[in-house]
Amino acid sequence: MNKIEIMLRRKFVIMNEDRCQEIEADTEEFPRISEILIPDLGGCNWVSDTAIEPRTINLPYKEFRELVFFLPYFTDLPILSLALEGKITSTPFIARCIDGDDNSIGDEIFIDPQGFEYPRYKSAVYR
Repeated sequence: MNKIEIMLRRKFVIMNEDRCQEIEADTEEFPRISEILIPDLGGCNWVSDTAIEPRTINLPYKEFRELVFFLPYFTDLPILSLALEGKITSTPFIARCIDGDDNSIGDEIFIDPQGFEYPRYKSAVYR
């Protein structure tokens, strides 16, 4: 069993589309958009958690972006909805971006819905 490092953020959302576009454009500070999920610890040393690597679901950039920046219902994301159809949504999974620019392809986030139909907890994946 492979293990991954995560730092979970509860109900993390960016409410402003302009801010989302700034993050996407700022490839120096955020080479991958998932890096917005890395908490600013203000110099504190916070140890990341480890988790057993769950199943991975490949998603197009548009759906991946929604998961990173917002709290969409899984049923509002067609490809993710199909991938989760008939599966227990309370179990964690990794969402992997499979298209977009070079920095987007392969970007991953850990999602732990904890029984909800949206990404209640999420984290960048540290490998």
